[in-house]
Parts: sequence; structure tokens; C-alpha cells
Amino acid sequence: MDVTKTELRVEAAQRSDLDQLVALDARAFNRVDRYFRREWSDLLDESLANGPARISVARSGSRLIGAVVVATGVKASDITIVSLAVDPGQRRKGVATRLLRAVLALVPEEIRAAVLEVRPENSGARALYVSLGFRVTRRLQHYYADGMAALEYRAPLSVVLARLAERS
Repeated sequence: MDVTKTELRVEAAQRSDLDQLVALDARAFNRVDRYFRREWSDLLDESLANGPARISVARSGSRLIGAVVVATGVKASDITIVSLAVDPGQRRKGVATRLLRAVLALVPEEIRAAVLEVRPENSGARALYVSLGFRVTRRLQHYYADGMAALEYRAPLSVVLARLAERS
């Protein structure tokens, strides 16, 4: 099922999205990188209570095809992109861009930078982040549960927002 820009809706996640978030995570990530159902439930509770973690979802009709989790509070001037998942059949169609544009446009003005971690072998995600102005700041050894490393990326929020706006 292809999604057109007009039928794609990006909105805050709801409690009723739990099953679809778990299923999307299973489609988008390998077993090691997925959140457990309980973790999704806790993240939803936090998001719905306006906590430091926020979840936005992309829908096509009633089907959830993307989700992004962001969190503030690790460093007062940073926002962390904790997770960005897009259904494999909907990748490279602007879903991730729409999710990031929506969620990052809402961050408080004191936030100056966006940070994230990604597997070095995830070339698709890395290409997206570089195109948005992110740069590798360090390699995190033994970051993932399977012992593999991650690359930490960082970008000025103003640069990311400007590049996302260019893609409108």
C-alpha cells in the first residue's frame, strides 16, 4: 500500500496505539533493537502525561505506518531522537521526514540541538540524518544489547528544522 502525502496524518500517539506501536517496532527493527510491550506502555504513559518522552505517529487511514519517540532532559539544551520507525514498505516516501518535522517543530525554544544514536550498518537512516545536517560526534562501543557499537549524531536544531522545511 503506497501512501500519498494527503492521506498521511501525523499526530500525537494515543493509548489505543499500543498494539500497533509494538507491531510496527517488530516490522521496523531487529529483535535486539525493539522495545518490549511494557516499555511501549511506559513511553505512552509518559507521552500522554506530557512527560519528557513524546511519541508522534504517522497514519494512513487507521494503519500506523511510522512513529518517532523524542525525549528532553538528558541535557537541558538537547532533544534526543530515541526511536524513529517507519514500516519497511513505506520507507523513502517522506514518512520519517514528516514525523521529524512535526515533532521537532514543537520543542521548546531553549532546545538548541538534536542528538541520536544509530547502528553503523544502518546506511538508510544514516543517509537521512546526514541530509538533515547531523554529523557523527562519537562512536559508542558496546552500545546495543547484542554488544554492537552505535554512532552518536548531533545537529543544531535550527539546521535540522531548516532542512526539513526545504522538503515540504
